[in-house]
Amino acid sequence: MSTLSPFLDLVRMSAADIDKAAILRDTLRDLEVMTQTVVESATLLTPPDPTTVPGKMYLVPSGSTGAWVGQTDSIAYSDGANWVFYAPLSSGVRGPKAGWSIWVRDTRIRLYSVRGTEFASNNTHVAHGATSSHHILNIGFPTGSAGLTTGDINVGDRVYQGVGVAIVLYNHPDYVFEKYFTGRIEKFKDNPGAAEYEGMLSFKALRKRLKTHYKLPGAVSKPMGLEARQDLLLRYVEELFLYLIHLNKQLDTLENASEG
Repeated sequence: MSTLSPFLDLVRMSAADIDKAAILRDTLRDLEVMTQTVVESATLLTPPDPTTVPGKMYLVPSGSTGAWVGQTDSIAYSDGANWVFYAPLSSGVRGPKAGWSIWVRDTRIRLYSVRGTEFASNNTHVAHGATSSHHILNIGFPTGSAGLTTGDINVGDRVYQGVGVAIVLYNHPDYVFEKYFTGRIEKFKDNPGAAEYEGMLSFKALRKRLKTHYKLPGAVSKPMGLEARQDLLLRYVEELFLYLIHLNKQLDTLENASEG
């Protein structure tokens, strides 16, 4: 009678097994699924026809339909004809164990099986379903935004762009310096925020604005994307340098006047 190996739960053939070729075939398939596992998606709810995606794997999310109903958190593997499921910690069913990880191709995120029961994107378990997409850290929009998801880490824009798209981590304002020294913006006119930038306020105007609005120019109460907020912070840094330059010029003028 066949037995299972203690770690991967692979079938160990015995002399009494009749169809040894079938056991070997299934064991090789199990190795393919459970070593260096790469799933195409962890959010797809409607399973594709298994005959069209031979050898492809998917992590089944809550709310799935068709052949995936009742297989939440299982790895669905297409053998070219049918779906074969690998369910975590299911008695008699080979599947992921605590500490295992898989790579999700469409989101480029590595998920971990914390307790051998489900996958998440770090070492803390969280309940999930079709909306949370197996992510422990739900990177969505700030808590309280109507109709939008919330989570432990909340951002209002992408952190990075994926494969095949030009990666833009942030855009340098630089138009701040150009406006100050030339009085116009041409070289950096296409940078985000350049068209709306009117230039630095005088010390007097800045003090009046802060006293009235309690906000720096450009600061808003509504959520901002990561790139937009980083642009704004860099703009403030550049303006601070220019204010220092302006103050230094005034000090030079006073020193020259006192020496004269």
